[in-house]
Amino acid sequence: MLHVVGSFGEHLPASCQATCQEVWPVFDAFLAKHGSDYDSAEHVTRVLRHALNLFGEAVLSIAADVLERMSTSFASSGLSCYLWIAGKVHSRFGNEEDPVLRDAVKNVYERSTQKVLVMLQEKSAAMLPDGEHLPLLFAVFRADW
Repeated sequence: MLHVVGSFGEHLPASCQATCQEVWPVFDAFLAKHGSDYDSAEHVTRVLRHALNLFGEAVLSIAADVLERMSTSFASSGLSCYLWIAGKVHSRFGNEEDPVLRDAVKNVYERSTQKVLVMLQEKSAAMLPDGEHLPLLFAVFRADW
């Protein structure tokens, strides 16, 4: 449904302003419990990707929390979908002056770099799931860093 709606345009209706803050704890708790399951992670991050478009600037209030969950989830699972969402959040809000958000971006970059290094010690890049996309994911962070 989020994909069909797309966005509300320039302004989110007043009745929807708090939806991100209200719904995020549900997704956060679900990912904390089931985030290592590939299918669950893919489904939730797909919803989050569409929610970024739908809620627009309203996501800014939870962006640091989303980045933190994406970072910890990638560090524990190695699933690239978490880096994709972190990259989308960073692309959307990376120029904000919020120091908490900037720290969250820095943490994602540092944690994900450490995780990828560990993964590369275990397997070659070609053998990693989505291995061919890893350099692109890091380029998203470096471009605005």
